[in-house]
Amino acid sequence: MEEIKEENPTEEELKEVHKELDQRLRQARATAPKYAPLSLDINAQTATFKGSSGRVYETSLYTCTCRDYSIRQLPCKHMYRLAQELGIFALPPSKHWGGWPPEIHSVPAQKDRIYCGAFENLSVSELSETTQTAKVGGFLTSLSSCECRGFHETGIPCKHIYCLAIKLHVLTRPERTTEMDRRIEERYNLIFKPKRKQ
Repeated sequence: MEEIKEENPTEEELKEVHKELDQRLRQARATAPKYAPLSLDINAQTATFKGSSGRVYETSLYTCTCRDYSIRQLPCKHMYRLAQELGIFALPPSKHWGGWPPEIHSVPAQKDRIYCGAFENLSVSELSETTQTAKVGGFLTSLSSCECRGFHETGIPCKHIYCLAIKLHVLTRPERTTEMDRRIEERYNLIFKPKRKQ
């Protein structure tokens, strides 16, 4: 039986991977203070990071024990943060709210989340314009993270983050339409309150 050899990606292919939107999101998240390494070994080029569940991940420039890397086999936020700490990869500073690349908000699924954040009638309490945080739908939320399961599974802005962004006036509330109400109700099985008559 002939052995199948896996080809290592070329340097050019690796550069292209880092430009993909999914990877740029991971780079943006890697800059957050909470992703600072627990330990860093400059000589071995390894680090450990604490995950959101409290689990400690062991990371090198080529692998990580986190779920994201094990599923995708592409650089995760821990690998990007390690590369930045070692001075071999510059994470781009974001001037956009929450540190998110602006183009993420134009992805169809994100437009749906923005709409839900605007019109799902989520409860908002403990709103602080100073820290830019609130409890939205019962979850502690900032412009860059949320305690909800959806955020921890996807790592991208959830409806709670968008609701907060709208409340803080860093994101414009979308226009409400019957067509969009119907689409969201069908897709997500949500029922919006009727539009108020003006």
